[in-house]
Amino acid sequence: MKKQVVSLALSVCMLLFGSGLPAFAATSSAGSANSGMQVMLVNTDYMMTNLSFSGDKAECTNVIYGKEGTSKIKVDVYLMRVEGNTSTTVKHWSATSYGDELDFYKEYYVSSGYTYKLEVNAAVTRNGTTEYISDSDLADCG
Repeated sequence: MKKQVVSLALSVCMLLFGSGLPAFAATSSAGSANSGMQVMLVNTDYMMTNLSFSGDKAECTNVIYGKEGTSKIKVDVYLMRVEGNTSTTVKHWSATSYGDELDFYKEYYVSSGYTYKLEVNAAVTRNGTTEYISDSDLADCG
């Protein structure tokens, strides 16, 4: 009788809680603070991308912190003008850090009256494994 009660209790627990298995999003984006989506990253602790304007000067910022043991962070940064569904690259930069932190900041003058997107694609290498992540930010210029 005792075995049947334990068996029944385990069966009920499996029915109630067994379907709540963890799931991870299959995406390469680090997500953003307000996206409602949090991605489990293996090599990266933090990534922030920001595009702002001072007049017609674009201020492009990206910060990446790798987990302990990160040996290399490489980024490709694209400043793009957005018109409808079309994005045109205005400026491209690359940067590499041989450590666990990359701080990127560039300024670039653009035409006012447009929406711009700053897109960052990064490769974070730790313990011989490379993780690819991306992030972006939109802002209007004038």
